[in-house]
Amino acid sequence: MKFYIACIQKIYETVKPSMVNSTDEFVACPSLRVFESSDFKFLSGKDLTQNDFLNSEDVSMQFNSISNTKGFWDIDPNLNLFDLYKSRIAQLKTKNKTILKNELKKDFDLLYNSDESETETLQNYNEKLAEYDDLLSQFESLVETFDSELTDDEKKALSQRLDVIDKKIGLHIALWKLNGLKDTVDNALSRINHLNEFDQFLVELKNIRSHIQNAESTGIQSLTTFSKTQIVPYDFYSNDFAWSSLEVLNTELNGLFSNAKKNLVGFNEGLLDFEYEEDFIEKVTLKYCLINIKRPWFKPDALLHDFVEPIKTKSALYAKKIVLIKDLRVILKEDLTSVEKSNIQKNSIIKFGPIFMKSQLFKNKTSRKDFIKPITNKKLYKANIFSKIDAKIMLKSPRIMAVNPKLMAPALLTKSKIKMATNKKVASPKALHVNMRPIAVNKAQALKQKSITAKPQLAHLKLDPKKLMFHTINWTNITNQSNVHFTIKDNLTNEPLYKSEISIQNRSTNFYKEIETDESGKILVKLPKGGYNVSIRKNGFKELTFTQIVQETKNLNILKKLVPEEIVYDSYFLMGIIGEQVKL
Repeated sequence: MKFYIACIQKIYETVKPSMVNSTDEFVACPSLRVFESSDFKFLSGKDLTQNDFLNSEDVSMQFNSISNTKGFWDIDPNLNLFDLYKSRIAQLKTKNKTILKNELKKDFDLLYNSDESETETLQNYNEKLAEYDDLLSQFESLVETFDSELTDDEKKALSQRLDVIDKKIGLHIALWKLNGLKDTVDNALSRINHLNEFDQFLVELKNIRSHIQNAESTGIQSLTTFSKTQIVPYDFYSNDFAWSSLEVLNTELNGLFSNAKKNLVGFNEGLLDFEYEEDFIEKVTLKYCLINIKRPWFKPDALLHDFVEPIKTKSALYAKKIVLIKDLRVILKEDLTSVEKSNIQKNSIIKFGPIFMKSQLFKNKTSRKDFIKPITNKKLYKANIFSKIDAKIMLKSPRIMAVNPKLMAPALLTKSKIKMATNKKVASPKALHVNMRPIAVNKAQALKQKSITAKPQLAHLKLDPKKLMFHTINWTNITNQSNVHFTIKDNLTNEPLYKSEISIQNRSTNFYKEIETDESGKILVKLPKGGYNVSIRKNGFKELTFTQIVQETKNLNILKKLVPEEIVYDSYFLMGIIGEQVKL
């Protein structure tokens, strides 16, 4: 957990230079949010299917979520920027121009006669203004005559002439202000000129409403003018140059964690109070991408314009930039015992923050270091098994989980909530992506646990860090396992496929595995008796899914061949946003 928090802090420190506006703020996303490269295929604008358009609407809904909770941002279909802004614009009432003009009657009387000719006051003002412009023009003309080839005497003479004109300008402005003419007329002209912008504002408001209407009817189609959400760079999901590498070393862990306590205010404050070390981790590496979200229809200043009647608003945080990560690797020291390594290979649940990791140790060919990496198959997340697993973890370690509800495994967004958010009929269940929300903890029930202590005492607990990452679950029917030997090959060449990703889910329980094949295209996994949904993926090959029955205490050999196809199975985790508060 400490490394997870440190990763968020280092990402913040890395992307901070891109926060050019004083109102920009970085906030973390505490829940498990997973996307796949196929979710963003609509950005290519090529060979789009109906599913691509459903994906575009879903991504738009997620990235347009807003948060009214300080300290973190999360996806919430019930708090959607597009819908709320559309509602506010629809409620907007402009002030009466005639009434506004009557409020400026004194200004008009000061400057204009009844026949709309200029008053003597305005005429005198314009004369003074012309004199000022003439002096300014003389000064600028002299400046233009400066040349580096002038002699010292010529430069001195020019400087003296400039000084004389500069003093004349200062004296002119002082006399102009002394008789009270300048400031009075300046202010009157400013108010009248502002009123002249009223018609221009009405045109702008009409354009905003037109953009909203078109965005609602067309949805996102590539980078069209009427997109609900435009993403830049639009090819980030297919272009590795859009990604940057980042690593968090064990030596910098304490410093980053200390800074996180100051910067991540409101984000998992209970978790930040824990005192523990993670010396068994050498470092964490990942790639991150900062994608910009453009909204042609969104003009927040219109809601607060002085030409509109005031409306009640609340502050909410919306995302201007999204921080995604991929290729997460947790590199372990030799601190783990052989027994612990064996348990990882068996049935441990491994978590890095809210991210579930594969229960398999990998070894870097060059450094020979052991490392673990995350589960990336979104089908497992959509199966909604992880919230149930986290419930089991909480029962085993209630004092850890109860103070950290935001990092619990999220529940899938239901179809009814999708309808509520979009106010449209959902055409296909395929539109139900991994839209997840944090699970709320029943505080009354949690406090009954004997292991719960008050927060001041909790701050001094010394926790075993490995128990924050490695959880042993007592699965039902886990005894008498069978040895299942997978062999994965290329359908065309019959060559073994290294790093084929195999996702295994029991059809009647929450038991799951995600593993990868070795260089010979093979992997052994122990599975209890039962029926399993199996998915095999590898970049450059079509995904293969099938159902497998495993008998009790048997040796089972499974040979599968994958068909080549131009496809990449990259997955991304949403770590945080750069956002801005808006009045809605």
